[in-house]
Amino acid sequence: MAEYPRINDRDHDLLKKIAANTADSASGTTGGVTSVKVTELDVNGSEVSETNPLPTQGQGFSSSANFTRPNNATPLTALDVVGTDPATNLSFADAGPAAGGKVVITYASLRIDVAAVAAGITQFRLHLYNAAPTAIADNAAFNLPSADRDKYLGYIELPTPVDLGDTIFSGTEEGYYPVRKEIVVPSGGVLYGLLQTVGAYTPTAQSVYTIKIKSVAV
Repeated sequence: MAEYPRINDRDHDLLKKIAANTADSASGTTGGVTSVKVTELDVNGSEVSETNPLPTQGQGFSSSANFTRPNNATPLTALDVVGTDPATNLSFADAGPAAGGKVVITYASLRIDVAAVAAGITQFRLHLYNAAPTAIADNAAFNLPSADRDKYLGYIELPTPVDLGDTIFSGTEEGYYPVRKEIVVPSGGVLYGLLQTVGAYTPTAQSVYTIKIKSVAV
């Protein structure tokens, strides 16, 4: 979903000053100060305001994907994939411009709909791709086969989740894991992903995992 930054009244006044044109030759200078002609900024014929913001190159995007684990509590080994069985990929629609282009991922989060942090849980890795990779089933070791090398965009490290009562949650900002990952989103604006656990733990059967990423066009 696309998002645009909004401009408050103070910023609006500043933008008016920035929009000053070349010196007005008819007025000349007085005391070393040159008179200038100021042009009002407008969008679609109306003055820029909080309700009529100025679009910028930094268009923002937010996308999420989720899956439900299989109906088992088979222990996960460190560096296994956490997902579905049969295997499916995560799909992040609207992760960037529909026409494709460069973005910087600024945030990622993981929500697991369980009531406690299981013993052994540590960080997770969200592996990203610009096309659908070879799907890997839940509880299988992560692998980057040769067929997926050119699709691979790297991964985002997610911190150890915290207990929020009926939910556990991991976010790159909350865990002091800053994300400034620059990638190129393909035409269509869709990215694909696989979730990997760094630590070994026993998962909850049929637990729901939701991953969100935010990015800005550059």
